[in-house]
Amino acid sequence: MIFLHTIDMLFPWRECTPMPSTHIKVTATVSRAVLDQLDALVAAQAYPSRSAAIDAALTALLRARMDAHIAAEAAKLVPTEEQHLAEEGWEDYRTLVGEEGTF
Repeated sequence: MIFLHTIDMLFPWRECTPMPSTHIKVTATVSRAVLDQLDALVAAQAYPSRSAAIDAALTALLRARMDAHIAAEAAKLVPTEEQHLAEEGWEDYRTLVGEEGTF
């Protein structure tokens, strides 16, 4: 959890309860064309703010990269080997728990 302490820093004599934050402020440099498109999306009310649009774009990018990583790892699997590993010990399990699958 991240706590914002700006009030404490500005007014150290003032008692204040830190507020939890789910977002962190960052600075980025983008081209004018990207900024114009971003502002057009906000103006069209596709997003409530630049921050929301950037958050959605980064979330989609990171999700796509993770999906690509998972797909690449899945492509390395050999179905027959995976089936063999899944069935390994199955008879011992059935003997232990019975046909109904309970102890």
